[in-house]
Amino acid sequence: MAEDSLPVIFEDGGATVDAALVAEGLRLRADAVPSMILDGSITCRFERGTGNDEGRFRLTFWHGNLRFRIVVDGAGRVLQRLRLDHGRPRPIRSSIG
Repeated sequence: MAEDSLPVIFEDGGATVDAALVAEGLRLRADAVPSMILDGSITCRFERGTGNDEGRFRLTFWHGNLRFRIVVDGAGRVLQRLRLDHGRPRPIRSSIG
């Protein structure tokens, strides 16, 4: 990501996010992100703020056990970042007899 560029650009009712930002959040290589989004191994959600959050946008990305969320303002500046690692899935143990 260039020093003078914003990580999120809004156009045509959606958002374009710099692959380096997504890669950092999901612990991936930036050059792998576009193809992983296309093949569905990275999924994402784009949400517009309402009420007190008007003018803010929340973008969430999932890959494997990781969730990476950013909140940005209308200019595309990152206001918050959150990465959650849900760890390896554990088998459900049942005592149904």
